[in-house]
Formats: sequence, C-alpha cells, structure tokens
Amino acid sequence: MTDATLEARTRPVERGWLVASVLSGAWRAKPEPVSMTEAQLRTIVPILVRGGTAALAWRRIRETPLAATDAGREIQTARRIQAAEAAIRQADLEQVLALEAVRTADPVLLKGWAHGQLYSEPAVRHYTDIDLLIQPAFLEPVSQALATLVPADPARSAPIDLQTEAKDLPERSWAQLLGHSRVLALPSGRVRALGFEDTLRLSCIHMMRHLGFHPLWLCDVSVLVENLPSGFDWDYCLNGDRRRTDWLLAVLRLANQTLGTRLDRCPGRRLPRAVPPWMVRAMLRWWGNEATYIYPWPLPDSIGSVVKDDPRQLLRVFADRWPDPLQAVGRYSWPLNRVSGRVAQVRDFVSRALTWVPRHARRGAVKP
Repeated sequence: MTDATLEARTRPVERGWLVASVLSGAWRAKPEPVSMTEAQLRTIVPILVRGGTAALAWRRIRETPLAATDAGREIQTARRIQAAEAAIRQADLEQVLALEAVRTADPVLLKGWAHGQLYSEPAVRHYTDIDLLIQPAFLEPVSQALATLVPADPARSAPIDLQTEAKDLPERSWAQLLGHSRVLALPSGRVRALGFEDTLRLSCIHMMRHLGFHPLWLCDVSVLVENLPSGFDWDYCLNGDRRRTDWLLAVLRLANQTLGTRLDRCPGRRLPRAVPPWMVRAMLRWWGNEATYIYPWPLPDSIGSVVKDDPRQLLRVFADRWPDPLQAVGRYSWPLNRVSGRVAQVRDFVSRALTWVPRHARRGAVKP
C-alpha cells in the first residue's frame, strides 16, 4: 500500500491518534523514542508542519530510524525553520517591551513566548502572535507606540494582540492577576507573565473555548502539570465559575488519556475518572484534519445558492453546519457527560436551523 493510499484510507480520528502518539511526552526533558512506522509518520507530516508541532515531534523521532527517512528529514527541516522563527519573534517581543509606553503599562504576556519558557527547549513551542494584556487606561498610548514600530523581518514578524481583559479568566481581578504574576527574564530586560495557577486555568479554558482543535495547547497543559512549582495553589486555580472549573479538570484528564500526561500532582479527588468518548473523538478529529491548520476556516456554502445551483448538494450543506459537540456544550454551559455532547449538537443545530432556513427561504422567494 502506498503512502498516498494509506493517507486516503486513514480517517481524521485515526490520524489524530497518530498525532497524539508522536506528541506523547515530547515536552519532557528526555522523551522516549516513538514507536511508529514510516508510512504512519508520513500521513501526519503535513499536520505536524502546518500545526507548528514538528519541533516537538522531532524530539521523539530524532534517535530512531525515522529521522533518516524522507518524512523525518521534512520534520527536521520544519524544526529548524521554527527555531529561526522563534529567534525572530523573541527579538520582536524585546523590541515591543523596550518602548517607553509599554514599559509604563507593565503588560502581562499571555501564552506564546511565556508558554515556551515552560519547555526544556523553549524554541519547540511555536506561536504566531504576541498577546499582551494591559489595563484599559494604557490602551491608547500603547497602541500609538506600537504603530511606530518597524519590524526587522516583516515577513516573519509576529503581530501584536493587545487585550484589556482576559476572556478566559473573567473571575480574576487585575489585582489578583498581578498579585499572582511572575517576572521572566529576557536578554535585554524582563516581562511580566501570568502566574502558574492562572496560566493553567487560562490554558485549559482557552482550549475548551476553541474546541480543543490544536494539540499544542494540550502539550502546554501537560508540561505545566508535570512541572508544577512547589506551593502551587490549587484552591486559587480552581476558584471560579463551576462549569469552567469542571472544564479545566476535564482537560487535565483528557491530556492524561490522549498524551499520557502524568497527573500525580493534581487533586485526584476532583478529577473525573474519564472524559466522555465523544469529547476525545471530537478533539482528535480536529487534530487529524490538515484543513484544521489552514486559517481562516472557510465559511460553508450559502443554502440559497446551493438550492439554486445544485440541490443535490443540500445534505452536504447541512452537514457542514452540524456543530462541533464541544462548541455546542460550551454554548449552553452544559456539563460534560456521555450524552451531553450529542444532545447539545442536536439542540444547537435545530435552534439555528429554525433561524437560517426561513431566512434563506425568504431570500429565495425574492426574485430580481
């Protein structure tokens, strides 16, 4: 069977499991070599490269015969490119932090470079932008200062995303965020980042809010929970909206079930014994689909245009609008159990259909 035939016959969930297999434990200081065939690795190379996880995958294959294969060399090349990009983006970050308006605002760095510092090799953590959380009073002067910047490499520079609120930490006040924050050293200065407790909570909630579609986010959770600092405050970390806290705990178990993350330092009595099978399948389906990593995601075809041009495609159009179970559960803030995903999907689809089917029907009835 050729690689192309194997790839065509491998469903997204199965490819998702292959992605999970090659990333399992890749964040550790000495990861175990992966056990995988060259044909299996070949089916997920585009996913690893597009998704920014090639550098992590390289850590699992570099001491195996896979490193000398075409697939292995492609992953190594992507890893080298990623390392160069990491250096460029760190320089961008230092350039931003050197601005007087930014220093005065004392922003909190979210994700990205800060997450990379959790890894034994920071450059393996790919990121595409620089997220800075600032207090609203500083938004205008910081924005004006950033407008004057000229990046050294515009083609590979990271855009700056200024935020005045932490969407995934609505329970936290500025005083709490600053009080639990930590200061990280840079070659030319320093930057404030979220504390470990807020980092873990944000990482888990952010992943759930975005459908768990990026494996890198679960690796972030894994490297953090396996290297918790002494004095980690679980009471503070788990304090907040009960549903979001349940999601946090579910993500910890999800990391354990899919990536083999060790949870011995987590509050075992609070953790679910397992996450629902639909949750695992939904996440792995995203992981195993190359289109997941091509932004922006395309909008589904208009119902009206399909009805007019080719009614035979109508079922496909409705299938394209079938909601992701994590999206549906999140929309209604439902608990995560064996049936909530499918029930939430049906409810969400029906409620939306009752809105857009009549709207498209009215548009079709109006003839020019």
